Amino acid sequence: MTQGLIKINEDQSAQTVKDTVSESIINDNREILNEMARINRSETDKGVFPYKRWEVIIWSVDQNPPHFHIRCDGWDVSFLIQNGNLLEVLKSGNAKEVVEYMSANVSEWFRTKCFIQPKLTNRENAQLIWDQLHDGE
Repeated sequence: MTQGLIKINEDQSAQTVKDTVSESIINDNREILNEMARINRSETDKGVFPYKRWEVIIWSVDQNPPHFHIRCDGWDVSFLIQNGNLLEVLKSGNAKEVVEYMSANVSEWFRTKCFIQPKLTNRENAQLIWDQLHDGE
């Protein structure tokens, strides 16, 4: 007796993976299972969060509310796109000054014109990228 093929669409396939894979596996393998947009990839040393030292990123499997991560020197801190408020410290680094610098300079980074999309501010670009990665959720 032969088995028939079951056709499923992309949304059903994604939901099946989400239902099958535990949240801890997704979190433990975030960089493997996740699409990432690095927002500051072209910032120069004159930027608030220069590319060579800082990572400003958005993960595709992150849940609402819309947010981005700033990573540097062992720190991984998420901030809300809406207002720049600190959402969560996911990993702590050694120097507390690093996270203090992040928090103190998010507002300035938000107002700065985006290096990749100069017609947008960094905040507008972050929201656009969040919407693209999360299908407007």
